[in-house]
Amino acid sequence: MELLQYRYHNAYIIQTGSTDIGASWRKFKVRAKELAPEQYCNYVFAPGGTLSIYNADTKTLEQVAAEDWRQARPVFFEDHKYNLTITFFDAAEQPRIIHPNKDVEAMFNTVEAADHNYIVSGSLDFLNQPGHFALEFSYKNKSGEHLQHKIEFDVLSPKLDTKHDLNIIIQQIRAEYGDLVFRYLTLTFQQFEMGHEANNDLIWLSVFKQIVDGYIKAVRFIIHQPHNKMRQIEEYQRAERIKHWTPTMIERFSNDRLNNESQALRRYYLTTHTESTLDTRENRFVKYTLERIAERLTMLVKRLGDGTSDSERLTLSDKLKELDLLRRNSFFRGIGNFDGFRQQSMVLQQRSGYSQVYRYWIILQNGLDLIQGDTSVGVQPIWRLYELWCFLRVKQLVCKVLGINPHNPDHIKKYIKEETRKNLDLFDGSSLSGHIEYTNPINNDLVEVGYQYSFGRKADDNAIRSATTEQKPDIVMHIHKQQSDIVLTYLYDAKYSVLGDADGNTNDILDEPKPETINAMHHYRDAIYYGSRGEHRFSKEIIGGYILFPGRMDEDDLLQRWQHHSGDLPYFLQSIEEVNIGAFPLLPDTQSGLLLESHLRKVLHDEGITEQLETSIPQRGLHYTKKDLSEKMVYVGYVKTNNPDIELFRRNEAKSYYSGNIDFKEFDLQKLEYILPNVCGKVSGVYEVESVGFKKLSKIRDLQPGEEDNLRVHFELGKFHALTDTPISCNNRLHNNEVYSLEDIKRKINELINH
Repeated sequence: MELLQYRYHNAYIIQTGSTDIGASWRKFKVRAKELAPEQYCNYVFAPGGTLSIYNADTKTLEQVAAEDWRQARPVFFEDHKYNLTITFFDAAEQPRIIHPNKDVEAMFNTVEAADHNYIVSGSLDFLNQPGHFALEFSYKNKSGEHLQHKIEFDVLSPKLDTKHDLNIIIQQIRAEYGDLVFRYLTLTFQQFEMGHEANNDLIWLSVFKQIVDGYIKAVRFIIHQPHNKMRQIEEYQRAERIKHWTPTMIERFSNDRLNNESQALRRYYLTTHTESTLDTRENRFVKYTLERIAERLTMLVKRLGDGTSDSERLTLSDKLKELDLLRRNSFFRGIGNFDGFRQQSMVLQQRSGYSQVYRYWIILQNGLDLIQGDTSVGVQPIWRLYELWCFLRVKQLVCKVLGINPHNPDHIKKYIKEETRKNLDLFDGSSLSGHIEYTNPINNDLVEVGYQYSFGRKADDNAIRSATTEQKPDIVMHIHKQQSDIVLTYLYDAKYSVLGDADGNTNDILDEPKPETINAMHHYRDAIYYGSRGEHRFSKEIIGGYILFPGRMDEDDLLQRWQHHSGDLPYFLQSIEEVNIGAFPLLPDTQSGLLLESHLRKVLHDEGITEQLETSIPQRGLHYTKKDLSEKMVYVGYVKTNNPDIELFRRNEAKSYYSGNIDFKEFDLQKLEYILPNVCGKVSGVYEVESVGFKKLSKIRDLQPGEEDNLRVHFELGKFHALTDTPISCNNRLHNNEVYSLEDIKRKINELINH
């Protein structure tokens, strides 16, 4: 369907088409809050033409008055592909597409029709790149006139209030991680206001391209109408070389000549005269700006990558040549080096040419404010920005929950340790990896939040690893419990997608995560294990996995229902309670993040280890496995003399058994059928295991001085099965904390009896 049509007199017509944008428009309409959705977008075409835009409400193409082009309804969304066609009626030769990125230029093909019209067409896919799109084209018409026109329009995300939310994401990331947000050669650009908040080579180049023509024009004006000043020249000359005599000089020379004529003719007399000079501080400043701008542009042109189009290189090279010609102009030969201003210069403030050069120089030095404006700068794809912002937001919420102020020097010193690595390359793309550690001020737990962790098959001993291929979740949170040697691991995967993306048949404006993203969390939990090298079985590591997605919903209402277990919750919140896998909405909105904050408060503060382990099976020592009664496993457990039930164990009448620290060597609890108690080095038989739970040590027996109240695995014991007539010594053949099959236990005991 045709979405946009622009006709420029009888010269050319621009047409764009795509699939139905109705669903994207309805989603976006409920998200736009800063600007009216019908007046959200800016369109730029050559003045004098006629613009018509598709109205998704009336499903008709409507003409837009020229004064409304800057505030019109959107038709370009990042979840659609578009065909853009320009038909030239008066081109005398093949038109040329101009864009900084040569891949964009390569998207367009030109054919000459039978009626000698030229048709330029291309397919544009704005996936993950909302922003401002600009494209230029040039051609020679049949009158011999060379024309170069521009097409510009806004591309929106139906998942965001694009101009508001995306700017907040960029501002917050840059405040924390500097220039990671920027990138050269993007399909679309973000438009910022001139200011002083951000400046780097990429921003400098973007600003330069916007002001260079005005700057060159101002310098040329100065060369033709320069500022000069009068200065007094003092020289010592002999009488025969003096051209202008003052009465004082005549009187002095006459007296000297009367006294000694030959001496008077050899004497040097002080002469003064006034002349005009161009070597002023203002002209020195102009020369200085020319040199610095040309030097920086030369450096940046050398850094342009292979993706830069020939037209972009040619444009920058042409500007560099113009600057070099101005630098070599004879006007600057007699002008000295700039050494600063000792006072304010009214010439730079008010005089034509000089005031423009001064203004452009200040603009280049200051850079941009990261607010909506007219200067186009490339940024990272929005999925990467959203991913990085989610990591930043998780950090902020963890600090909030723990009561840590990341701006307080004392808190930074006591509670925060950050080890992140930035790979900053504005022209080839930047990246961030690493982690940050927080010490919980209340219980001294160590909370580690990592970004771009990689879990591979190769890992150190006692390390988390992938049993198959490399796994790389976006955000990982480890909670190292201080009171017991336990690590609770949670995964958060940021996905800039919602159900219904690129699906024209999905009309629901309510946001849900895509099912495949939820499935990915099951995959992570099944793939990432904990174990030592050489072990035949690893332990599942992940407590819970959660998708972070740009869902817009009433989180306050959902939080109330979630906390009160009132039911009627979205499935991705219910599943968190059931299997600890689900999703949390997260947007740069004051109301967004309430559900995630509640979850973090629960796992960092409110829930103890027991509750967290009970609500999620996969932890060290625990597995998702189908119980196979044909494989009866026996756990060998040591009974110490301080065990309150030691006499019951000696009489084979014990009713319960507790383990050592919870992170004893790992096994599959669901396959345990028996416990073989090693009572002070002697064994006699096995107990059936009736149930397994967790208890604090203080709930089992009295703590000894200095002993920590750690969590223990607690077994309820059933019937005792004797394997010997009397207790026999183990002789180091049956080791504590080991798991054997029942057949192996019987075989080893027979060996001990016959030894």
